[in-house]
Amino acid sequence: SDLQKTADITKQQQQNILWAQKLRKALSEHRVQPFYQAIVSNKTGKTTKVEALVRLIDEDNSVVSPFFFLDAAKKSHQYEKLTHTVLMQSIKAIAHNNMTVSINFTVENTQNTKTLTLLKDLVTVHNCGDRVIIELTESEGIENYQQATNFINNIKQLGCKVAIDDFGTGYSNFMHIVSLNADILKIDGSIIQAILTDSNAEMIVKTIVNFAKQLGMETVAEFVDSQQILAKVTEIGVDYSQGYYLGKPEPKVAV
Repeated sequence: SDLQKTADITKQQQQNILWAQKLRKALSEHRVQPFYQAIVSNKTGKTTKVEALVRLIDEDNSVVSPFFFLDAAKKSHQYEKLTHTVLMQSIKAIAHNNMTVSINFTVENTQNTKTLTLLKDLVTVHNCGDRVIIELTESEGIENYQQATNFINNIKQLGCKVAIDDFGTGYSNFMHIVSLNADILKIDGSIIQAILTDSNAEMIVKTIVNFAKQLGMETVAEFVDSQQILAKVTEIGVDYSQGYYLGKPEPKVAV
């Protein structure tokens, strides 16, 4: 009913206010940090890259996923600060080892000059542009391709690479990917999880791998959570795997 809908919206708004307050306090007390998930080479079995995933450490020390506070961050204008916190910590974490770090950017991030300037400063100071990957989510529907292309050209001048996240679902468009000049395609986890039981899913992954190889792009399988899935994506020729079978997000970069 309409009453129920109104009640649900009000509840959501209250939750957002609560999380906005929690987030403000956590940011000021340095309790927002990246956790790092291994991205493993299917050829060598070695971890050469990690993805930085934001976490909020609550006052009782429990670890909170962004599912709870990301929306609140955007609505309460704390999103920029959240991104900057993750950028600073994750680039520092790989500055003095050989690891590469993958950092998620939304469309808002790509249009934010302060964020771009900070990224430039950090990779210049630590001299590690070639070990930073910026992940853009394709499912968000990058409406303004000119703007996205400008952003990508800017960060490529720093030596950074660009990954397209969640590829293969929603609006994934092969033409767009070519025009974005991406380096890495991360194949959506829902397709990877269906790969053993659904021949269409397998065909989609094979197509993405062929497409990527012809354009000199690398591929990453997301949500690899069993030995069987790992074996399958390796057999198909996916370059890297990421998922709970290979490692959960951890507070430190294991070198």
